Amino acid sequence: FFFKQKTAYEISTRDWSSDVCSSDLIRLRECTITAPGGGVLAVPVVEVETSADEVRIRIPAVSCGPTAAGALSAVARAWLEEPVRFPLNWIVEIAAFSWEIRDPGTVSPTATGRGEAPAFPLRIECVAAGDARAVRVHRVDRDGGRDEVRVIATSDAPRRYDVRGAISTPVPWSVVAAVLSPTVASELPLGAGCSLAGTVEATADGPEWSFTCHGALEGVDLAVLCAAGRHRLEGLMTVVVDRFQWESGRLVAMEAKGSAVRGRIAQSLLGGLVTSCGCRPGPAFRPLDGEPMRPFDELDVEVGIDGRGVRLSAAEGRSGALARRQGIALVDEPSSPVPLDRLAWLIAPTDAPAMPASAASAWLMRVLPPPETPGRQAGF
Repeated sequence: FFFKQKTAYEISTRDWSSDVCSSDLIRLRECTITAPGGGVLAVPVVEVETSADEVRIRIPAVSCGPTAAGALSAVARAWLEEPVRFPLNWIVEIAAFSWEIRDPGTVSPTATGRGEAPAFPLRIECVAAGDARAVRVHRVDRDGGRDEVRVIATSDAPRRYDVRGAISTPVPWSVVAAVLSPTVASELPLGAGCSLAGTVEATADGPEWSFTCHGALEGVDLAVLCAAGRHRLEGLMTVVVDRFQWESGRLVAMEAKGSAVRGRIAQSLLGGLVTSCGCRPGPAFRPLDGEPMRPFDELDVEVGIDGRGVRLSAAEGRSGALARRQGIALVDEPSSPVPLDRLAWLIAPTDAPAMPASAASAWLMRVLPPPETPGRQAGF
């Protein structure tokens, strides 16, 4: 089976002939799987059992980081889209699966060291029925909790995809980004220690996806996220997304909360929030010694976005303060929603109060909700 697939995926092993169990079951050692995009998954031991309609793969233990996750997702995508090349069902059983918390070579000023999360059993099912093919990845915790992602694809043209996922045990963001798209990690870098949990429902008819999701991002590294911009922000943030709705390449509505403690915010960013987003200077807005980076003790922001604009507000009990130092507000929430293009102003390469032409701001305006039209209901 493995050698038949070499035209699509390079699969090598140092030892297989000395460990043949039967004509239908072989044991491979020190295997590596290289996907077309370059992702590599190393597996110390694999048992492969074949029948007339199924390939069953058993793996005692494996650790998976972003690179390996990209390789696995490429294999799963090919199985969904190429039934002639992959005519059999696949069942993959991993007794002890673990996530690599960070890949070698990852550098982040606030990230934790490299390591592995606790291992758990994982089962991957690739099955076909009629004109549909499905991949289901699921785990069952010892306490009875269940995490599952299911992808169903039809053979119609254009091919339709339906995705349902519910993850209660956090997954490293770097792994999620590698599975979603090779460019997501560079477009939305959240730091080596960031993890994601939540639910998603998504569909695609052709190239554009539509989806709704909610969940939580833990350990967002603000320094990494803002590294490519002109405003600096440092600290680790927790982001809770209550609602995120995306349709045909554009954001429809979002409601989220972010909180961080003991970080630093650039004075230029505080000024940009005032001039571009209508925020109000707090009593501690201006530094006494002209320091460009202002320490903060608390950063609590609630964000709402839809066709009416952007709503920035402080968390409950914060008296309108978005950021505070020693209990005194650095900047306060605006009094009303602001137009969507003000976000583009905030990330513009200069302070000029005009629509910027940078690549980041141009992309932002393409994906933000279209302006509210009369009679249309807002999502706030």
